[in-house]
Amino acid sequence: MGKRGPSPRGEYKGRTAVFSTRITPETKQMLVKKSRESGRSLSQEIEYRLRRSLDEDRTIINIFGSRRNYAIMRLISSVLLADQHLVSRGKVSWLEDTDAFDNAVAKVVAALELFRPAGSSSSDSEIQASWRRAFARVQIGVLSEKIVDADPALPTKPDGENWHSYVALDLQQIPDVMKTRAANSKASREKSVAGQERFRKAKAADKAKKGSAES
Repeated sequence: MGKRGPSPRGEYKGRTAVFSTRITPETKQMLVKKSRESGRSLSQEIEYRLRRSLDEDRTIINIFGSRRNYAIMRLISSVLLADQHLVSRGKVSWLEDTDAFDNAVAKVVAALELFRPAGSSSSDSEIQASWRRAFARVQIGVLSEKIVDADPALPTKPDGENWHSYVALDLQQIPDVMKTRAANSKASREKSVAGQERFRKAKAADKAKKGSAES
């Protein structure tokens, strides 16, 4: 048995199983390159790649919900890549510049509009539209919580259930806005739970009070 390396640390600390295999020099070279880019150790990079491939081997339908969803996401990705040539000319990514970001949002919306069903929307009124935006913010807040709190070393699960872990890893640096939304979402949920608990106790106390008065 070969000499064991240092104890696991970082994203996959606590994983003590040893796995030895042979790979081509080209594969090792690519893994070393990617590990340097990501800041992971070579062992962590191999673990990350293996785990990711196991999860992403799930069918497209399990990951995206349907092949149509997958096709639309591919279209949106192509839209975002359309201005990729600007990066090579010294321009920044659409995630690093306000104007570029607004342009990207407009293009994504235009791409989604291609698939708008015929007929008028049920949210024609400003009240309905406002409610829909508020509900969307709640959903985004919940998703932000999952991403911010994600454990990058979660065990593999079926149907791509670890997507939030991979999003957190791929983002590399979670935006402050997402952290804020996650914190606000958690605070709102805790406040709601606390309010429900107060209501339950008040209702129980009122019932007990009425019972004492009747006796």
